[in-house]
Amino acid sequence: MAVIKQGALTWPDTLSHVKCIRRRSLQFMGFGMEYAPFIILYGIALQWCWNTSGEPYAAAIAHEAAKKAAKFVGKNVGFAQAEIFDDEDEDAPLETDFANGAVPAPPPSRFFDVTNSTAIEEAMRAKEQPLPNPMLPNFWAVLFVAIIFIFHCLVWFIQRWSIRVRVKVQYQNAPVLEEGAFAFITPHLHQGA
Repeated sequence: MAVIKQGALTWPDTLSHVKCIRRRSLQFMGFGMEYAPFIILYGIALQWCWNTSGEPYAAAIAHEAAKKAAKFVGKNVGFAQAEIFDDEDEDAPLETDFANGAVPAPPPSRFFDVTNSTAIEEAMRAKEQPLPNPMLPNFWAVLFVAIIFIFHCLVWFIQRWSIRVRVKVQYQNAPVLEEGAFAFITPHLHQGA
């Protein structure tokens, strides 16, 4: 137990160190000002997200327009070009080959047309990529928000995991042990928490 003698704080030999601490007086709405840099960084990051909102969507639209323009001009600008394969066998007789005695094939059934058109449509859309959300911000702005959030969580958790870090961040030294002050007790190494 710490003993106070004429304003000086003394402690027994079983403890390594005892110091008086007081909660920092700078608080805003019940939160310590140690979170003020994060509030400022969140403001900057969210402003950046707001300013870049819709950029990925506009880039995707411009990309698609460039692909279509390149297709009409006939120049390949690095985009994959569609290839059309004829499923018919080249050796099969044509419908107009009546002179050779070939019989034309019967017209395909309605079910075959539906499944074939569905398969063709699925094949056409297989490589299409959906457009991003029109309100999605820039990638770097979202990454900046995520990094700030992760760092903020780490700062918050490390204050819960380590009493020494919490004391350094949230408390300041007090001249004497009085009402509203705390005693930060440090035990000897491997002698306590």
